[in-house]
This record gives sequence, C-alpha cells and structure tokens, in this order.
Amino acid sequence: TSTNPSASTNPSASTNPSTSTNPSASTNPSTSTNPSASTNPSASTNPSASTSTGDSARREQYRHLKLASKFMSSLQSPTRHGRFFEVDTRLRPFGRDGSAATAFGEIARYYHHDARLWELAALTCARPVAGNAELGEKFLSLKREVLMRPIDVEALRAHFRTLFEETCRAKTITDQVSTAQDPKYSRGGLFAIDQLIQFFKLVHARDDSEVLDEDLARALGALVRVGAFDDDTRKTLSSARRHCLLRLAYQRLVGHSSHGVVKPRREVETMDKLDAQIRRLYNDTLPLGLAG
Repeated sequence: TSTNPSASTNPSASTNPSTSTNPSASTNPSTSTNPSASTNPSASTNPSASTSTGDSARREQYRHLKLASKFMSSLQSPTRHGRFFEVDTRLRPFGRDGSAATAFGEIARYYHHDARLWELAALTCARPVAGNAELGEKFLSLKREVLMRPIDVEALRAHFRTLFEETCRAKTITDQVSTAQDPKYSRGGLFAIDQLIQFFKLVHARDDSEVLDEDLARALGALVRVGAFDDDTRKTLSSARRHCLLRLAYQRLVGHSSHGVVKPRREVETMDKLDAQIRRLYNDTLPLGLAG
C-alpha cells in the first residue's frame, strides 16, 4: 500500500470542518483534445460546449463543497448546552488536503492506492447513515472490495502496536491509569478494544464477508465462526466496549472530569476486571516488541 505523505498519522488530531480546498484548483474537466489532430475537422469538439460543461461541473462541485462545510459547521456550532455533535473530518481522502465533498470515483481510487493502514482500519467501521440508499450500497461494496484484499498481517500488527504506544505517550497514559479513570485511552479502554476488533476484521475479512458487517454483534459472531477468537473473548470485547462507552458518556455529561465522578463500587470492580482481560488480550494479539 502506498502512502500519502500529506495524510496525518495522528488519530487524535482533528481538522477544521470548515476548511476546504479551492474547487477551482481541481483538474479542469473542460480540457479537450486538439481539433487539428483529428482527420475530420468537422468532427472536433465544440470548444464552447466543452467550456460550458466544465463550468457546470465546477459549479456543482462548489455547491456540494459549500453544503458539506455548512452541514458540518452547523453540527459543531456551540450552544448553551454545548456542541450538538463533534465531527472529525480527518478521515476523508487526503486528510486536511482533501476536499470536504469528493466524487465517488476519487474515493475509490484513494482507498485502492493511497489509504494508509490506519485508514483501512477505520474503514472497517464505516457505514452510511443518511442520504441516497443506492450510493450507500455502492460505498459498502467498495468497502468490501478494498478490505477483502490480501494484507501483510505482521506489518499490520507492528503498525497497530506502534500507533497505540504513540497515542499513549501523547495522552500521557501510563499502566497505572485505569479504564474507570480514562475509559477511552487507558490500556484496557475503548481505543485498545476498537484496535483489536479492527485488527481481527482486517485479518479475517477474506474468510467471511460478514466479518465486515456494519452491525458489531454480527461482525463479532462472524469472527468467532472463522476462528479469530472464542465466544468468551467475544463476550469480553462486547461487554468491555459497552462499559467504556457508557462510562465515557457519563463523564462527558458531568463535564469531562474523571476526578469528580462518583464511581459505584460494583461498576469499578466490573470495569477493573474487564480492563485486565482486555490488556491481556491486547498484549497477546499485538505484543509490545512489535512497536517501532
């Protein structure tokens, strides 16, 4: 897989959704062949018609670009109750340098030729949530086509572990930080759980396409069927992820403060047990020695 040097490798970095590329800087579709190169002068393309088509394409691109930017800005606009919904546009093709509205063909070319390993991992979770149903199905077909290709498993292990360690250092997460304290970035938290699930999906996608199902419960069931792990591990991943999400949501509701949150004893005991299980599973699946 070739890499795009302009793409950010930091998963915690977010981009400004209102920042977009200038649509006028894109390739000009109005460029036509030289009429003098044709053997029949009367068969050459009408320059005025070509220019009109190019202008129309640029206007259409600009319209979609403005609509996407306005929609994302509206979702993130601060209110007296906080932001409605945080949108991370970093995962769009070419990251910060990519357009906020991209043609399907460009997306397909990007995922086939330029997407990095962590972008393919994120793609395992992608699903359409609204809009044109036919286009959504087309995207899901592309997703399966891209993710069911052969992959270098050892390179994937090393990439995931390195990314995990870099993120822990950036977030100053030590082994002593529990999931009850930081349900997202602790070493047994949501980030580790999702990395494990994404790793198993990428490794076993060719064994059963249902591994890539948008419904996580069905995807985990498929991973059990193909022998990625046993049913006890499936239950651990599912339960740990659910507890982390609930804990994260609760912390955000009380103001992002883990120190001021009352932790019921039974909940802490459950999360500590799941935390230990996830840490063992992560270290067994993605050993520390693989990190660069």
